[in-house]
Amino acid sequence: MEISEKILKNNDCPESHETYALSLFRSGEVIKGVEMLEEAIGKFGKNAQLIKRKSLLLLELYENGTGQRNIDGNAVYKAKGLNYDEEKFKTENLDAALNDLIFLVNNYQERFEEIYTIGKIYQLKNEFEKSNVEFLKIVEIPELKSEALFNIAENHLGLKNYKSAEECLLKLSESYPNEPQLLSKLSELYEVSGDKAKGELFNKKRYFHQLVPSFCEMEFSEKNLETINFFNDESKDYKSKLNKLKEIEKNESQNFTIETCIAILNIHANHGNGLEDDAANLLIKTGKPALDKVHELFNSRVSTCTITNLARIMASIKDESSWQVMTDYLPTIAKMPSTLIPPDVPKYIIAFDEEKGLREILKTVKPMLSEEMPTDAMAQLGFMGRHIYFNPLEKISFKKIEAICKELGYNEKEIKELKKTLK
Repeated sequence: MEISEKILKNNDCPESHETYALSLFRSGEVIKGVEMLEEAIGKFGKNAQLIKRKSLLLLELYENGTGQRNIDGNAVYKAKGLNYDEEKFKTENLDAALNDLIFLVNNYQERFEEIYTIGKIYQLKNEFEKSNVEFLKIVEIPELKSEALFNIAENHLGLKNYKSAEECLLKLSESYPNEPQLLSKLSELYEVSGDKAKGELFNKKRYFHQLVPSFCEMEFSEKNLETINFFNDESKDYKSKLNKLKEIEKNESQNFTIETCIAILNIHANHGNGLEDDAANLLIKTGKPALDKVHELFNSRVSTCTITNLARIMASIKDESSWQVMTDYLPTIAKMPSTLIPPDVPKYIIAFDEEKGLREILKTVKPMLSEEMPTDAMAQLGFMGRHIYFNPLEKISFKKIEAICKELGYNEKEIKELKKTLK
């Protein structure tokens, strides 16, 4: 915010106003940020980028209401919040965003994303027919087709046009047969339209494919559902689950065993009882044939604990195909919210290959060494989470570390700061 304010003073243009307004908004000055954009629009005329940015911030105000702000990547809640009536605040921001988006669509060509958002806003307002008018405008745009079709189906559900909703959803299921959100919507459709048996079947499929990642080839069946549900059932004791896993290893194909282990790690319902470690150890024992799916799971949205376990698997198997997967993840840790426990990927990169791993970690942490500790308490927690990079370096000779630092272009100040951090 301080930097963008200085830039604005020297460069009076739409871009500098937008940057400063967004910086204000992200620093918690949400109303000032929107007002800054309104002033810029008044000054520079109906600038499409300024209007688009304003609509996005208004939608964020609608979503967060008066009591929440997203500051520096962290959700911050305040008991009193902004001094506005909650419902009125949300409604007025939603309507203002809608007006801005309609202006953009009416005055500029091919504003497909804005048309999509207009459709979603009408859907939020329960104006389903108006919403469908918008989604039909973009249903043939390749990158928006699936989303548009799904939302048209939702609108038909809202209008109780069950046959039309079914046609849309079944058409989508040809391309996405295992998508949990789609299966859930089909279940909902059949439940409200009176076909309870179909509703229950699609709900089972939804449950199964939420637990078994989409990149797995395990097919839905009552038997497979029972197996996966067994591992997700917290009432089942650890010993019976371990015996079940051993039985699968003995009697099923290697691929089925791999995918069962992947599902156990994905479910994350056995973190405290040791079964996840058993599944990870079985994948390590399987070796290279397990890695493709380990990589897929690592690159999906799983818990940081699971990321650590997957890194352990890759570090143990030590196949070159895993190296880039792990090192590409390194910068992600520094950007994580303070509410997350950072995954121990640096430790396992070092375990994979100390020499190469040390070099990759030192490349990643170099820019951090010149950053000052933030004053905000929440930001400090995120800053402190970076210790995960430095922990595995403490057991390595600093002479070796220093030599690589010099190769990587560290200056004396950065080397000194690193040495201080490792103490």
